[in-house]
Amino acid sequence: MRGRRVLLVEDVITTGGAVVDALAEVRAAGADVIGAVCAIWRGEGPPAVRGAPELPIRAAFMRADLEKALAGPS
Repeated sequence: MRGRRVLLVEDVITTGGAVVDALAEVRAAGADVIGAVCAIWRGEGPPAVRGAPELPIRAAFMRADLEKALAGPS
C-alpha cells in the first residue's frame, strides 16, 4: 500500500473507533489516507472523529436526516 492514496469507507459511524483503528493500520502500511466516507453519521454534530480530528469525514446521511424521515410528513 505504500504511496497509495486511500479513502476509508464505513457503513455507520457513531464514535469513529473503527475508523481510528483502520486509519492506524493503513497508515502503518504506508498509505496516505485522504479521508473517510460513511452511509450514516450517528454522532453528535458535524462528522468528526475525536481520535483523528485532521481526517475529513463525509456522510451520505446524518442522524437528523433519519430522525426526520422516521417522523414522517409534518
